[in-house]
Amino acid sequence: MKQFFTNVAANLITIALLVVVVIVLGIGIAAAAGRGDDISVPDNALLVVDLNHPLADRAAEHSPTTALDDAFAGGDMNRLSLRSATVALRHAATDDRIAGVLLRGTVATDGVSSGYGALAEFRSALDSVRRAGKRIHAYA
Repeated sequence: MKQFFTNVAANLITIALLVVVVIVLGIGIAAAAGRGDDISVPDNALLVVDLNHPLADRAAEHSPTTALDDAFAGGDMNRLSLRSATVALRHAATDDRIAGVLLRGTVATDGVSSGYGALAEFRSALDSVRRAGKRIHAYA
C-alpha cells in the first residue's frame, strides 16, 4: 500500500511540474509575441498610402493562408481599411515629423469597396493634412 501512495504522489508532483512549465512557456511566448519593434519616424518623413487595393469600410475578415485560399476568396483579401487610412492621415496632420503624404496607385470604385461615402471620408482626412500646411503628392 505504501508503494501505491508513493507512485500516486510522484505522478501528482510530475503533473504539477508539467503544468507549471507549460504556464511559464505560455507566458514567455505571449510576452515575446506582444513585444513589437519600436518604429522610429525620421524628421521630414512622408506617409505613403498605397491605393492599389480597394479602400474598404472595414478590413478583410479572413487572411488567406495559402494560394488556394486566396483563389477561393476571389483574391481581394488585401483591402485598405478606411478607418486605418483616415486615422493615419489625421495623425500625420498633427505629427511634426511627417512632412507630407504620398498617394500611390489607383482608387478602385467598384461600388462596394470604395463607394462615394468612403472616398468622401478619405478626402476629408486628406483635407485635414492640407489644412495643416503639409504637402500631398499623388502618383498613379
